[in-house]
Amino acid sequence: MVGGAEYADALAAKRAINAAINRELPLWRSAGLEWHEITPIKFGGSPTDLANKIPLPAGFHRSQVTPWWNSLQRSIQGAP
Repeated sequence: MVGGAEYADALAAKRAINAAINRELPLWRSAGLEWHEITPIKFGGSPTDLANKIPLPAGFHRSQVTPWWNSLQRSIQGAP
């Protein structure tokens, strides 16, 4: 899993590219969509490759997708 300074750098790159996408495609943001990395950064996914991004409804992203990946991460790391 990616962590530490490498993860911090990847998050900064993700935020920059997502902001650029939102500037180019403002209707996606106003439609309540968020950009999700298909393979999350923590699992080695690219934070900037558009082939690793998909727009998801914000509520679904936050209530279903992110918690699922967080649960998988905890399971892999042996945390309850």
